[in-house]
Amino acid sequence: MTLVGFSSDGPHILLGEMEPFNAFEIDAMLDRIQAELHLPSIGSTQEALKTIAAAHVQRFLSGTASRSFTLGVLAKLCVDHGHPPFLADIYLLHHAA
Repeated sequence: MTLVGFSSDGPHILLGEMEPFNAFEIDAMLDRIQAELHLPSIGSTQEALKTIAAAHVQRFLSGTASRSFTLGVLAKLCVDHGHPPFLADIYLLHHAA
């Protein structure tokens, strides 16, 4: 991000170019970075998988990814993470197609 001109101090701090080095300060800073970049709060693996799946579906719906690519990625995500129930139908759809 720093190479493409992102203007926040957050990435520079994460790269170790600036202080703080205190764990509590870093936690607070990470929270600020997350808010600044409008990143979703992810509290569990299941939430992370749902966020990743939603991003792939959004790419498909916007026309930047094909149906077969999207189904393939989501099916692989399902297999790699133990067949979570919310991806099971997509897995079956991918293999039915």
